[in-house]
Amino acid sequence: MQTKQLSALAALLLLVVMAVYFYLHPSYRLSLEAKIYYTIGEYDSAHETASQAYELNKYNRMAFTIMVQSKNAQKFLEFISMAKEYYAQIQSIAAKPEVTNADKVKIRCFQKLCFKVIKD
Repeated sequence: MQTKQLSALAALLLLVVMAVYFYLHPSYRLSLEAKIYYTIGEYDSAHETASQAYELNKYNRMAFTIMVQSKNAQKFLEFISMAKEYYAQIQSIAAKPEVTNADKVKIRCFQKLCFKVIKD
């Protein structure tokens, strides 16, 4: 019975030491901060903070992961805003009483631009 309590206490002590290390080490503290920014949807702050953490320690996988994920999230947000803009322009063209061939070409160009953003 005493060995179970001793092993549980050792595991708890190890977790406390790891938590203190993560909190005191600047790179991991910044990466935890970046994770919080990413979780609440502030992708610019998350990318900036994760980049700082990665510069301090190139082996910090959490900082690298958050840096890449926040960059991807920024790209998706940019795509969504562009798509909304193109959709509004297409809606204004479609609201006309007569859609000309030039209008159809514009719509195709909007579609191509959206697909180009997706591929990049």
